Amino acid sequence: MLQKLEKRKYRIHLTGPGMSGRGVAFELLSPEAKRKSDELAVQRLPKDATGYQFFSSKLREGVRSFLREVTDELELKSVFETSDGKSPTWHTLTYSELTTPTNDYNLEDGGLFTPADIETLEALYKMHHEPNQDDVEKLFKGASPLA
Repeated sequence: MLQKLEKRKYRIHLTGPGMSGRGVAFELLSPEAKRKSDELAVQRLPKDATGYQFFSSKLREGVRSFLREVTDELELKSVFETSDGKSPTWHTLTYSELTTPTNDYNLEDGGLFTPADIETLEALYKMHHEPNQDDVEKLFKGASPLA
């Protein structure tokens, strides 16, 4: 019987130099959701966009697409506990909230995340949704030739 992938959702604590200390939850995208995210990234660009602008837009759009929740509190002890020992309050994010400029939960302008948070989320998105050259080469080295 065909085994299907389960939805994979993760919670992480954005802790480190320059980070907000918030907790976030993200869910890995299906191939179709990733394709739609890539298409939205292209639509947001001017016609004369550079490769760098496309890559940047693709990562940012990916983050908007895979983010699911964020804690209201900053400086958590962990994703399970606030600094005063309580359970954090998790806010379920919508795509609209992350893209509406006047919204408190807007990814870039809402004051929700630091630049280090956003770069970390982009790196996580890339790690889970884009193959890197080294991994592809390792896979190919293990390939079996067919007769």
